[in-house]
Amino acid sequence: MTEELAARDAYLRECSATVAAIGEGGVLLDRTVFYARGGGQPGDTGALVWDGGEVLVTDTFKREGAVVHQIAGDPPPVGTAVTARIDWDRRYLLMRTHTALHVLSAVVWNEFGAKVTGGNMEPGEARMDFELDGITVEFGR
Repeated sequence: MTEELAARDAYLRECSATVAAIGEGGVLLDRTVFYARGGGQPGDTGALVWDGGEVLVTDTFKREGAVVHQIAGDPPPVGTAVTARIDWDRRYLLMRTHTALHVLSAVVWNEFGAKVTGGNMEPGEARMDFELDGITVEFGR
């Protein structure tokens, strides 16, 4: 089981880890700073760096409860000590986008009593769906 450090500290930018397995779709670590996509939020990207090598992490997701680091290149061997380093600028923009969505949903709830029914986000842009009975001209302004 991977220790998910991002759940405890969203500002952590890197951590030391050990390659626990090479699975379908990517690398599994004993611990990670990478956030796995879910709930409309994209997974983190970044890099795994080790003595003599580096590989880009292009996505992070969960498969059967395991955090998988999808990579672009050859993985480090199982047992290798790595530094897991996220793309901090991207993560921080996602955090700000996520916060803005919470503010938007609170405003729409307070003003219209409409619940969020869905959404999606990318760095710096997002979409939210609301359960509205109708939209007035004033709402669109």
